[in-house]
Amino acid sequence: MRPSRLSFDETLTLWRAREVYRVQAVLRGLLVLFFCCEFLTGFMLGHWWFGPLLVGLQWALLWCLCWVFEWCLRPLAAAIATWLNAPTSR
Repeated sequence: MRPSRLSFDETLTLWRAREVYRVQAVLRGLLVLFFCCEFLTGFMLGHWWFGPLLVGLQWALLWCLCWVFEWCLRPLAAAIATWLNAPTSR
């Protein structure tokens, strides 16, 4: 067996990234399953227009929420973290 060329910290980083990817995949699968169930429920109840409308509106809301987190809250969180970790001048 060949020894690994990666250090312990690099291996730990890859392990954490793999775990994050798995969690994201599970959550994405649950979200798609929820959207499909909603679509099929609306379709089976005879309101064929209700399923796609509801799924489309929720997808747009989710997309907008992701945009808000990406462009508004992340810089705010970084600014607060910088402010909290800033050295004080005494």
